[in-house]
Amino acid sequence: MNSHFTLGRQIGDFLTYILLPMVCGVLPYNWGQALLLSVARRGWLLQSRSDLALQLAQRYVAVADVTAWRRNWRLVEMMEARDLWLSVMGRAAAISRRIKLHNVPQPMSGLVLLGLHYGPTAIVLKIFQDQGLGPRFVYRGIGPELRRLVPFQWLFSKLNVRYIQQTCQGREILVPGARDTLRAALQEAGTPVVLLDAPVTCAGQSIHAVVLGLDTEFAGEGPELLIQGQAHCVHYWLEVDENGERGLYFGAISQPQTAQQLVTEFAALMSARLASNSAHWRLWHAADQLFRDSLVDAS
Repeated sequence: MNSHFTLGRQIGDFLTYILLPMVCGVLPYNWGQALLLSVARRGWLLQSRSDLALQLAQRYVAVADVTAWRRNWRLVEMMEARDLWLSVMGRAAAISRRIKLHNVPQPMSGLVLLGLHYGPTAIVLKIFQDQGLGPRFVYRGIGPELRRLVPFQWLFSKLNVRYIQQTCQGREILVPGARDTLRAALQEAGTPVVLLDAPVTCAGQSIHAVVLGLDTEFAGEGPELLIQGQAHCVHYWLEVDENGERGLYFGAISQPQTAQQLVTEFAALMSARLASNSAHWRLWHAADQLFRDSLVDAS
């Protein structure tokens, strides 16, 4: 039987993406955070999925403490769900005021924020909005099959789309088919926000770079458009410690001259973050779509 249809998967989705974050939504923030920390440490929720994520990660990175790795992975997943629900419920400030900001860029024409799926980052769009950056998040739509296979995760994904639309004030950028919109956005008010570690979907339009010594394939269309638009690129990343305390960091402004240079600079960011805490990367289930070799292949 397909794991998507198992009762355990559906119960786990309901608890992770619906019930637990809603409980946190009616509790004081510190109480809700303590609840998430306790559940993450006990390991009964998301146990099999954290085990699978660890197995996939170990194909590409070395993991010294597997128990801590699984706990950190579960905490990030639960915090992401909690943050989204609190934001939709009008409690985003309870989260954002606890996040330390470092080197926030000033709004400017042609500015683009480049990030990756690392840590519980739902809240960053609200922070960008509060800082006057006018975020225009580039995201992929939800496939119709998700509702049938994993309905609670589908509901959470729909909630996420609603949050993106609200925070971007209707100026979000939906892909595929967004070439002209993204190109125009570089000349308009607001700041495109692009996650460059999304798996490649268009054959023949990829750019290779090295992440942690591994050959890695990135989508090439977005970087090419950014270069054509003479974008001013700023990397951002969110760090979270084992207690859930966070800091949002921004790099220096860069104006790469080629798409290869842009991707190479981003690969350096991705290498640093995975070396810092690989459990916080949220795309291990799609790692084989990015990495073209593994630790075994590279040894």
